[in-house]
Amino acid sequence: MTKPIHPLLKAENRAILIHRCMARIDDIQSKVIEEANKQITNLAEFENDARQKFESSRKKKEIM
Repeated sequence: MTKPIHPLLKAENRAILIHRCMARIDDIQSKVIEEANKQITNLAEFENDARQKFESSRKKKEIM
């Protein structure tokens, strides 16, 4: 006695399976891009803050 094949794995249903998988990949990709954008924004803000502190510190040393 063998286990029946999952309906989505049957040849006539593979297009549905592929479509669902591609939609899921698109969802995951969108989430990854959104998270990467947040991380890049945070890094850019950190770099800008560090640069401003450095410039401020350098100007104070020049005045002294």
